[in-house]
Amino acid sequence: MMGHCEMPAKKEGLVAEVREFLHNLTTELPLIFSPASAKPKPERRLKTLPYRGRDVALCVIEAPELRRSEIARDDDVLVLRRGADRAEPQTVLRKWLIDRARETFIERAAYWAPRLGVGYRRLSIRDQRTVWGSCTKAGDLNFNWRLIMASCATFDYLVIHELAHLREMNHSKRFWAHVQRHCPDWRRHRRWLREHSRRLKTAVRRAS
Repeated sequence: MMGHCEMPAKKEGLVAEVREFLHNLTTELPLIFSPASAKPKPERRLKTLPYRGRDVALCVIEAPELRRSEIARDDDVLVLRRGADRAEPQTVLRKWLIDRARETFIERAAYWAPRLGVGYRRLSIRDQRTVWGSCTKAGDLNFNWRLIMASCATFDYLVIHELAHLREMNHSKRFWAHVQRHCPDWRRHRRWLREHSRRLKTAVRRAS
């Protein structure tokens, strides 16, 4: 009888040990077999720069899974995801800004040209050191891509200014009358560009 009474106790102890073993196993298995959690991508904020009249922060995130580096805007932050190409951030930023400037100049010139009653032959984007734009007698427009860092209103002023030269290839009263008709605040925009010229031209390094 004594032996018969001891069996349940032994079984109970064995069951308890098995339960404990299974509990420990289910706790440890995920740590053993689950893939290692991805390391957080290092992030660093380089600086702020003007973009369309507002200060935005440039944030660089390492993204080796991307073949090429790319930039996306998130409100007041430009997120640069640096891909496997290991491109220099300033190079990626400059190209992105030039592309945005080209798109916007083409759009705004197409909008304003018929309103000034003129047509242009070609539009080029450059990085002039001393001027924001120019116009040739043949109807070629040249704009400084750094204008994308100014406000949309100031941007439009430059477009109107150069298109007005297709009416008057000078800075006569007749020329300024054309500008005034389409941009009454032109003096304020011209003054703003003079006051902020240095910042716009040094915010992003020139191509080497």
